[in-house]
Amino acid sequence: MAAYSIRKKRLLLLAIGLLVMTTAFFAWRDWRVRSIPDLGEPFDVAAFEEKYPLDEPNAFNTYSRWLKVRDLIHQQNLSANVNYNIAYDSWENANEATVEYLEEMRPLIGPWEEGSQIAQGFEIDPREISFESLLEVTQESRDISRIILLDTARLMHEGDRKAVWDRYRLLMRIERHIRNGCLITQLVCYAMHKNWLSQFERFLAQEEITLEELRQFRDDLTRLQQQFPGPEVAIKFEYLGMRRTLAPKLAQHSWSNYLSNEPEVFQRVLSLFYRNWLAHCAKPPWEAPPFVEHQCATSQIQSLLNQNDSACRWDYFDDGTTSEDLLAAFHKPSYSQRYLNQFIPALKSCYRSMNSDRLYQQMALVQLGLHIYYRERGDFPEKLKDLIPDYIDELPRTPDATGAVLTYTKTDTGREISSSDGKFLFNIYAPGTDLPSLFEPASNK
Repeated sequence: MAAYSIRKKRLLLLAIGLLVMTTAFFAWRDWRVRSIPDLGEPFDVAAFEEKYPLDEPNAFNTYSRWLKVRDLIHQQNLSANVNYNIAYDSWENANEATVEYLEEMRPLIGPWEEGSQIAQGFEIDPREISFESLLEVTQESRDISRIILLDTARLMHEGDRKAVWDRYRLLMRIERHIRNGCLITQLVCYAMHKNWLSQFERFLAQEEITLEELRQFRDDLTRLQQQFPGPEVAIKFEYLGMRRTLAPKLAQHSWSNYLSNEPEVFQRVLSLFYRNWLAHCAKPPWEAPPFVEHQCATSQIQSLLNQNDSACRWDYFDDGTTSEDLLAAFHKPSYSQRYLNQFIPALKSCYRSMNSDRLYQQMALVQLGLHIYYRERGDFPEKLKDLIPDYIDELPRTPDATGAVLTYTKTDTGREISSSDGKFLFNIYAPGTDLPSLFEPASNK
C-alpha cells in the first residue's frame, strides 16, 4: 500500500511537472510574440495596391514594344564603336559609327514618346512583386536615355532648340514612370538624371535661349519632378517583395512554426524595420534622425558556420521611438533571423544615392534659376542666396548629415557650385561661353 502511494505521488508530481512545463512552454511561446509590438503592416498595403489598377492603360505595355525592335537592330552590332560621351560635347565631333547608330535607333524613341503620355506606368504589380521579379524595361531604359541624349546633341548642333526642350520633357516623363517601383528603379533614374544634367548645363550656355523658354521649362520641370515617386514608394515595394519572397521559405518549417510562432515573430520584426525606414527615408539627412549601422555576431548556429554570413548587419534611424522597439526585437527571431540578414537590402548605399539624386534634381532648378537671373540682369548673382525666393526655394546642400550649403564661386566661364569634399561639382556656364571640346573632330565624317 505504501509503495502504491509513493508511485501515485510520483505520478502526480510528474503530471504536475509536465503541466508546469507545458504551461511554461505555451507562456514562452505567447511571450515571444507579445514582447514585440504589434503594429500591423508598416503601411496601408491595400490602399497602396489600389494605386496600381490593372484595368487602366499602363505605359510599360507601350515601352516594351521597343525591346523587340531594339534586339533586332542590336544583332547588326551597330553599337560597337559608338561614342555615347559625345552627348556631352559638340555633335560635330561625332564619329561615323555614332551618327549611323543614332540614325538607326532614333525611330525607337517613338514608343517611349507615346508611352510617356500615359498617366499610369509601373513595370511590376505590387501584388505580385518578389525578389525574382524581372525589370527588363527599367534596366533597358538606360539605353533609350543615352539614345535620347545623343539625339538632343544632334538637335543642338542643328539649332532646333524647341525639339531639345521637348526631348528633355520626354526624359522627365519617362523618369516619372521608371521611378515607380523598387529601389533598383530609383537607382536607374538617378544615373539617368545625372547624365542628363551633364548635358543640360552645357545646353543652357547657348546664347540664343530666351527668357520665355527658360521660365516655361522651369515650370514644366518643377511639375514633373513633383510627380516623381519618392523613396518611400521604393521602400514599400521592397517590403512587399521581401514578404512575398520569404513566405514560402517560412512555410517550409511547419513544425518549428507551430512550436515557436516564428512567422508571427518574423512579421512583427519586419514591420518594425520597415516602419522605421518609412518614417524617415524621404527626409534629407540633415533633418533625419542619426543613421546607425548595426553589426553584431548572429545567434544562429547555421549562420555562424557560414563565414560569408556570420554577422548580423542592418541599418536604421535612431529616432528614439521606433528604433528602440526595433533594437529590442531584431534578435528575437530564431531560424528566420538569417533571412533578415540575407534579404534586407543594402539600404545604406541606397539612402546615400537617393539623397544625391535629390541634389541633382534640385540643381537642375538651380541652374535654371541662375540663367533666368542672368538674362534678366545681365550677370549671375554675387551670392547664391540672392536667388531666394524669386528664383529658387532653397539653397542646395551637401547630401549628408551636415547639410552644408554648397560653395558658390566665380570662374572664367561663369560660376561653379561644389561641395567642400569635392564629391559634387556643377558648372554654370555664362550664355555665349565657348565651351571646350572633349573630343577631337571626327576625321571619318
